[in-house]
Amino acid sequence: MSINNRFVTLLIFVLAFLCFWNVLGGDFVVDDRFTIVEHELIKSFSTLPKLFISNYWGDHYPNGLYRPLTSLTYAFNYFLNGLNPWGYHLVNILLHIANSLMIYWLVNHYSQINKLALFTAIIFTVHPIHTEAVSNISGRAELLTANFALLSWISYLLSKENSRYYPFSLAFYFLSLIAKESGITLIGVLILSDLCKDWKNWILQIKSLLKAYSGYLALALIYLLIRFLVLNNLGVPETWLYWRNIDFTTRFFTMSLAFTKYFQLLILPINLAGDYDFSQIPKTSSLNLSVVFSLSLIASIFCLGCWLIKRERFSAFAILFFFVTMSLVSNIFIPTGILMAERLLYFPSISICLLIALALYSISNYNKYLSIILCLIFVISSIAICYKRNIDWLNSRNYIESLVRVAPSNTKAIGARALIYAGEGNFLLAEKELKRAIDIAPSQATPKGMLGNVYYLQGRYDEALDLFNQAIKIFPKEDPAQSYIYLNLARIYHKRKDYPQSIKSFRRAIELSLPDALLNQELAVILAESGNLNEAKTQLEKAIELKPNFAEAQYNLAIILTSLNKPQEALKYFYLATLSEPNNIITYNFYGKALLNEGQFQEAANEFLKAINLAKTSEPKNILLAELYNNLGVAYSQLQRYNEALQEFEKALEVDQNYINASKNLASLKERLKN
Repeated sequence: MSINNRFVTLLIFVLAFLCFWNVLGGDFVVDDRFTIVEHELIKSFSTLPKLFISNYWGDHYPNGLYRPLTSLTYAFNYFLNGLNPWGYHLVNILLHIANSLMIYWLVNHYSQINKLALFTAIIFTVHPIHTEAVSNISGRAELLTANFALLSWISYLLSKENSRYYPFSLAFYFLSLIAKESGITLIGVLILSDLCKDWKNWILQIKSLLKAYSGYLALALIYLLIRFLVLNNLGVPETWLYWRNIDFTTRFFTMSLAFTKYFQLLILPINLAGDYDFSQIPKTSSLNLSVVFSLSLIASIFCLGCWLIKRERFSAFAILFFFVTMSLVSNIFIPTGILMAERLLYFPSISICLLIALALYSISNYNKYLSIILCLIFVISSIAICYKRNIDWLNSRNYIESLVRVAPSNTKAIGARALIYAGEGNFLLAEKELKRAIDIAPSQATPKGMLGNVYYLQGRYDEALDLFNQAIKIFPKEDPAQSYIYLNLARIYHKRKDYPQSIKSFRRAIELSLPDALLNQELAVILAESGNLNEAKTQLEKAIELKPNFAEAQYNLAIILTSLNKPQEALKYFYLATLSEPNNIITYNFYGKALLNEGQFQEAANEFLKAINLAKTSEPKNILLAELYNNLGVAYSQLQRYNEALQEFEKALEVDQNYINASKNLASLKERLKN
């Protein structure tokens, strides 16, 4: 590495950490809950292979995303530092640095101008539009797919001089695809780069170029086949489509406005938002002035890029690069699960970075110091914007508050803030916020469901039921977002002893939720209360399968098995419950009573003694002690250890002089001893 390259590397490192160091103390936010915190497949070596045959968020949330390599990097972080978010943030920053350095290499390779390459890399490193991709841990998919796309691109260029690099390029391309689906656009980038580099000879070389491109096309097809086999879908499932039930014309006109917003964010990255909805980009079905302006602007920029191919290849490439890399997420050809997002600009932003660098380089040819001053102004202002924006990504509350501030009519943000208020016990403010969200979007289900949840937490069950039922009518039946609605419905019906409705709602909640042993356990309790012991047994077995050391489910299953006249199976689960939760007094008591019923008196006495020793040190100290002493007395009586039995019955009465069972047992034993 030359002195110059060492300087560039050090500079990029310093700039990147100046931009993003304050996010290192950030927490998991937004999608991190699904991709990391609750993603069990990343937490064990044995389950890592399943990442390659699973949905990105897990099979219970089939959102049409297949990104096993990204999940594998989360697993790498998890094995190093568990659920400490610091390490995850650090990896994101290092990936961003690597991408900036590869962009420096690429621009230097094509232009042979160090200064232009340096300007481009600096602008890319500090551009504030990258905060969502870098500062939000789940933005890693963007960083990773860009990383392997750039490696593939570099290897492709090297393969023109040494064919041994071509397999590496293909391998990196495939890794880019399984990091995030948008990596597929690299094929277009390679074609565009060849076209702009050698316009005159491009047609003459088409046969050899097509041969080179065919490898990437073949891998893209293989990827699509794997994706289809794993997800049973090439795109986003209907349930997760943002554009559900919206016609193509409306989508086309609305996205023209979104692209204008993208242009603004690349040029002036202020008022950044983590979520965009129709309150920010209005849904448009007609050709109004805003749409005409947007379409004209998009067409003009695209045509300018095409016109510049023969005249100014770097500018042409920069302009057309944006359209190529944004094509998959444009919502024009394939509708997706979002309207627009800043993280989607991570790789496409190379376009604006190169254009700004070209402007600075042109200025430097006339006035070197002016170009440096302008670059410094951009860098300093960008670092300040990044630092401020990173604060929004430190925790969920900051994120929600910033989103409501920037997009006050975003109902998703309003609802999320309302739930924070409700969690703090401020139900009045939560209700006010959600009613405002309903006024903004009366046809949306989510605000109604959230307000129903707030009413449920306050015990206002009639109002909650009404809102939950309204939300269900709006939601499609298979929408996973309904799970909490069905769960709360089930609990309300349970409180009202309406077991059929409670059980029906609970089953639906379980179908829509991630696998959760607690839900199966709760449903089992309702089934047992309704008299359906066999189905309760099935649900408890599922709970134990999901959580093998689930003591409560184990002893509940043992009780059910006792009621079903299966004492030996019951004993097994009582015993397992004591192993799973060795400090649980109730478990030992249940197990001891089961052993008594089976005539295993000494074993029963041992369990009661364990429970008594725990109960003596518990708070309050006399909890269950009277019953435990009495039960131990019964066991001693059966073992004909009468004096010890008398002592235990007397101890029970010392704890609770009104304990009838102990009084009866003591009197009975004294009478027997007299005779």
